[in-house]
Amino acid sequence: MNREYFRIAWNAITKRKVRSWLTAIGIVIGIAAVIALISTSNGLKTAILEQFDKMGTRNLYLMPKGAMSGSVDSSFTESEKDFIERLPYFEEVFPMKYIQNGKMEFKKETQYTDLIGMEAGDFTDYMASMDLEASEGRLFQRGEKYSVIVGFKFAADRFKDELRVGNSIYINDRKFRIVGIMEEIGNAQDDNQVYIPLEAFSEITSSETGYYAIMLTVKTGLDIDETVDKIKDAFSRKRDNDYFEILTTQDMLKSFNEVLGILNIVLGGIAAISLLVGGIGIMNSMFTNVLERRREIGIMKSIGGRNSDILKIFLIEAMIVGAIGGAIGSILGYGISEAIEAYAWAAGFKMLTVKVDIPLMLFGVGFAVIIAGISGYLPARRAAKLQVVDSLRG
Repeated sequence: MNREYFRIAWNAITKRKVRSWLTAIGIVIGIAAVIALISTSNGLKTAILEQFDKMGTRNLYLMPKGAMSGSVDSSFTESEKDFIERLPYFEEVFPMKYIQNGKMEFKKETQYTDLIGMEAGDFTDYMASMDLEASEGRLFQRGEKYSVIVGFKFAADRFKDELRVGNSIYINDRKFRIVGIMEEIGNAQDDNQVYIPLEAFSEITSSETGYYAIMLTVKTGLDIDETVDKIKDAFSRKRDNDYFEILTTQDMLKSFNEVLGILNIVLGGIAAISLLVGGIGIMNSMFTNVLERRREIGIMKSIGGRNSDILKIFLIEAMIVGAIGGAIGSILGYGISEAIEAYAWAAGFKMLTVKVDIPLMLFGVGFAVIIAGISGYLPARRAAKLQVVDSLRG
């Protein structure tokens, strides 16, 4: 008997192909939006978590307040850097100098970029703490001065001719030799970095340029939160102000999750509206079907069809439309996610990877069926309550 319900419902759908497709479109759009949102969000979250894992849970970042948002141009002085290095909480201290718009010349072509200066002897340890290494050439050696290491994307795209290990390049009119090209990280900012030894950095830039950030590796066995409190207390007394911030990987991850959560709420609201419109479309279409098929309903009842039979037929019809819309929407949603991934890769953000999630697709189809069932219940109930005489007269 159940098979007969499906046969009757399917015949009704195929007889009204155009209306059925138009009814399903709302569900397709809503489910596609949901699947694209969830799959892209999951891919982005996985990529960011992998980066945080590389950064290490024991690494801290001491920065002027507002540095993460780019809203401040202050820095730490030499004496403040020395003070931090004398504190007994760290295995490693990596001070970094930073200048915007350093001039770089290669084969008579000029580009301006951001420069980062680090102690040559610390650079290898710093990159190891980030689980990074050179894809070509090598990292700095202790005592090295007029050498430069560039990011993967900077080497490939910044100049007309691709930069190679061994090339000479002028930075602020001083000749440097490229000794290494970093492996591709996957985001445009990191892949466009340019590193030079701190001694050379101080020479070719203003002597007043301070340290824009200091990365600290906390000793094993120390509690991270307690150590952060101790650093804040000691450093605020040293500076006589608290115009600085100490970021842990957990702080940055929390900030990322908050931003991603807001984005998900906004996009989820848009997807919910699309599903609501799709559900209203199904309800409207099913009410129209009931009006058009009054005689058919009367005939079924006159030959023994019960109210429950009529209700099931119309509910199944609505749910089939929902299932079709959900299946197409799930496939389309992943197509949209793949397009977003391709766009992100083209823009230099290669960390984003979208993976097909079968349970998520099944969830999309099942959710569409539920929405369709809820939307189709009232029209189905109305069809079931039609009187035989009124139906045949209609």
